[in-house]
Amino acid sequence: MKTPVRYVAIAIASLSLVMLTNVATVNADAPEKPSTFGKAANAMNPLNWKMPEFKMPNFKSILPSKAEQAQVNEKKDGLFDQVGKTASSSWSKTKTALSPENLNPTRFFTTSSKSAVKPVPVKEKKPGFWSKLLSPWPEEEPEQTTVTDFLRQPRVGR
Repeated sequence: MKTPVRYVAIAIASLSLVMLTNVATVNADAPEKPSTFGKAANAMNPLNWKMPEFKMPNFKSILPSKAEQAQVNEKKDGLFDQVGKTASSSWSKTKTALSPENLNPTRFFTTSSKSAVKPVPVKEKKPGFWSKLLSPWPEEEPEQTTVTDFLRQPRVGR
C-alpha cells in the first residue's frame, strides 16, 4: 500500500509549488513569424481560400440604341427563306436546261462545226502523282533463259 501514499505526496508537493509561484511574473513568449513552408501550407489549405467576386457584364452597350432600332425599316429574310429561294431558282434552271425543246440535236451542231476539221495530234499524258501512286506495278517480262544458262550459274556450295 505504499503506492497510494506516494501519489498523495506527489500531489501535495505539486499543489504547493503551484500555489507558491507568482502568477504575475509568468509571461508568454512573443509569437514567431511563420516559416516559408508554413506560409505555403497555409495558402494550400482549402479552408483559407476566398471565393472570387464577379460583376455581371453590362449588355446595354452591345444592344442597338433606340435611334438604330428606328432606322430598321423592313425585316430581313430568315435562313429558311433564303434556302427555299435558292432551291426553287436552281430547280427552275434545271428544268429549263433539261427541257425537250433545248435538247434538239440540230441546236448542238452548228454550221461551223460541220465543216472539215483537221485532226489534232493527241499527246500522251504523263500519269500524275496519284495515278502513279495508286496504279499497280508494271509486270516485268521474265528473262528468256536456256538450260545451259541456268547450269552456268555459280553454285552455292562451292
